Amino acid sequence: MSKKIQQEIIRDWLSEKIRAGGHGTQAKLADFIGIERNVINKILKPVKGKPHQKIKADELVKMAEFFDETPPGFAPVATYPSQRELLDIIQNLSAGEADWLLPFVKVWREQASKAPLPLSPKKEKK
Repeated sequence: MSKKIQQEIIRDWLSEKIRAGGHGTQAKLADFIGIERNVINKILKPVKGKPHQKIKADELVKMAEFFDETPPGFAPVATYPSQRELLDIIQNLSAGEADWLLPFVKVWREQASKAPLPLSPKKEKK
């Protein structure tokens, strides 16, 4: 996926989140991120004759935090140690390894949803 398309997808997501949040959401978001309020406008609607303002990585992280939602196309943030470890392992799989593992994970999830696991995992502190 090209960076331009990624920016468009994020821009659409951002626009929808602001619209759903109602009046004042855009200003609150800008304040939360720590940017001028008109920057959000420039991200969503370009100034005539200029391209859209690009969304910086640190701004995107803050947007996700503000809306408590991972933008489309991005992996969710791990919230506890074993989840971080699992995501690290998954991210380092080759395409072949991922293709091989996926059916097993799907079967395990299906079975786990029908009956509790015999050994419940230890609850971890966040």
